[in-house]
Amino acid sequence: MTATLQTPTGTGTGPATGPARLAWGAVAVLSVVGLCMATSLTVTEAVTGVSGQSLSQALARLFSYFTILTNLLVAIVAIPLMLGRALGPVLRALLMNAVAGIVITGVVHWFLLRPFDDPQGLHVITDGIQHVAIPWLAPLAWLLTGPFGLLRLRDLVAAAVFPLLYAAVTLLRGAITAWYPYGFIDAGVLGYPQALRMAAIILAVMMLLSAAMWARDAAVRRARQR
Repeated sequence: MTATLQTPTGTGTGPATGPARLAWGAVAVLSVVGLCMATSLTVTEAVTGVSGQSLSQALARLFSYFTILTNLLVAIVAIPLMLGRALGPVLRALLMNAVAGIVITGVVHWFLLRPFDDPQGLHVITDGIQHVAIPWLAPLAWLLTGPFGLLRLRDLVAAAVFPLLYAAVTLLRGAITAWYPYGFIDAGVLGYPQALRMAAIILAVMMLLSAAMWARDAAVRRARQR
């Protein structure tokens, strides 16, 4: 198979076309719906006093959750892929962040958080979208339709920025406000050695998944050059 700028399956180095646009379109629509619902519910509960938080505090906490941020990253990369646009350097790094991060979101929620979670009302829908549907659909969209042949080693290095920044901001905010989005990184309860250990594990897993994406992408690129 010869390399081309575009392919019917969206696996070339250029803009995605055909089935790839449909796959990423479904991911984009669903991720945006989930984000809009989560934000709307948060605003409503803050304004009506149900959450006991001010609107600014509620929104700040909402966008402190790894779940929300990884779903947001999925939307950020899925929309241009849906529209058939090529990914520049920033979006290539965010593609790895999105796919690797959303896998972690699904796995951590299923095994660590779901047993203690009891969503009610419309939260059941947002929970299903953000913790189950998107963690399955986004990785499958990439595995089955790409785009492939575009990730470079510098993109993998750049992909480390998001998890490092998330860990740093989360621990710093927690030190100031005594609030952490997840109990397994609550330095106030666990102590900094344990919290840093958990953050390091998540960072390592995320970078390993990103490296696996880069390796597969490189293998596809080499196969086309033969």
